[in-house]
Amino acid sequence: MTDFYLNGLLHCCDVPMWPITRRTYDDRVLRRYRCERCGQGVDALAAEVEVWELATRAAPALGHPHTPYDLRGAQLVGALARVSRSGDRFALVWITMGPSSRKS
Repeated sequence: MTDFYLNGLLHCCDVPMWPITRRTYDDRVLRRYRCERCGQGVDALAAEVEVWELATRAAPALGHPHTPYDLRGAQLVGALARVSRSGDRFALVWITMGPSSRKS
């Protein structure tokens, strides 16, 4: 699994974070998102799981914990304008206006 389903959605310092894939000396694959402006990074899987949990708590129609990984990105792209990262927290900015549109 090397896809980054928050690619283009995850922001830090008001700019999109870049997806980075690296191999370790023991051939493990590390996936991270990194901020071009401040250099801070976050583990991709941890960010994706946390954002998915926040989004599905706020809008259960998006899916559930057992939604296949490859479907999650499509669900989020259709619902979120962006995900802002500040420290260890994520704020979801929804696309649509209405009762389910809010920052989480």
